Amino acid sequence: MRRAIAIVFIIASFAIAGLFVYMSASTTKPLTTLDNSLFQIFTLAVGLVGSYLFGKESATENAKELIRPHAKSAFRRVIAIYLGLVRIGQEVQESQLNLSGNVSLHTSFGKLEGMVTEQIATAADALEDWSDIVPDEVKELRQRLNSATLGGSSNEND
Repeated sequence: MRRAIAIVFIIASFAIAGLFVYMSASTTKPLTTLDNSLFQIFTLAVGLVGSYLFGKESATENAKELIRPHAKSAFRRVIAIYLGLVRIGQEVQESQLNLSGNVSLHTSFGKLEGMVTEQIATAADALEDWSDIVPDEVKELRQRLNSATLGGSSNEND
């Protein structure tokens, strides 16, 4: 959308320049110095706005392309950590069920479960941080994460 607006501005600057040349060449009414100056300023302004918008959009896309490979490897690491923490959390829950008679151990496992839950939330926040930069990759990896968590699989293949 933004790229289309930038292209419209650039095309408009060429159209205004063409109109300026046509009106300058017209013998019916010669342009005054003020008319010439205003046409040039307007053409320049529209062209600069279009160039700025186009350049900004291109720079954003190039930055995303540059970051994308690094983001993918970072996602793999975060997901591996997340899945590891989920497995630890599951083991803690199973251990709590098996040791329900021992209050001291039950309390210790409850604290451990809370710490694991905090770390899982931190891993989820790390994924959210990357979603502003490369949203498609985050969406894909979240789907893989959900399928791995729900399916009981912790195998990460790329």
